[in-house]
Amino acid sequence: MSTTSGSVIDAVVAALATINGAGVYANNLSGVGAVIEGDPPDQSDVLTTVCAFVDTGSITSEHAPELGRYRREIVVQVYGFVPASADSPTSRKRATLSLLDDICYAIEADRSLGSLVIDLIIQGRTFTGSGWGAPSIGVVYAEVVAYWWVDPQGGV
Repeated sequence: MSTTSGSVIDAVVAALATINGAGVYANNLSGVGAVIEGDPPDQSDVLTTVCAFVDTGSITSEHAPELGRYRREIVVQVYGFVPASADSPTSRKRATLSLLDDICYAIEADRSLGSLVIDLIIQGRTFTGSGWGAPSIGVVYAEVVAYWWVDPQGGV
């Protein structure tokens, strides 16, 4: 049986896999292995194609306004990598901004993630890979913060 937290991660992975390079999307993450749950591998594995890695950052459970309920919040981390078509910091920055836009469009298309959560917020930033020895790629870091209510017995 999957937990709500696990189902939220699955929903984020599924939403990212809808990024197909058509319509509002500038990038394509719909191919096999383009969206992976877990930490990014060695940097050489991400230099040639657009890809995203999804990992759990943290879970917080706070008292809800009603006695006996809790507000559960999960932070899902998304790391995206984009090989830039031109070798300049500006081209890498623009490529990563496009991927961050795509990530936001895909996840915000259903802000309840299939009725799993009440709402979510996405925060992200972009930078070039030159700071960690990969100057030919752009990097996206985004946090998807989603929350839902739970009762003490674990029901949603």
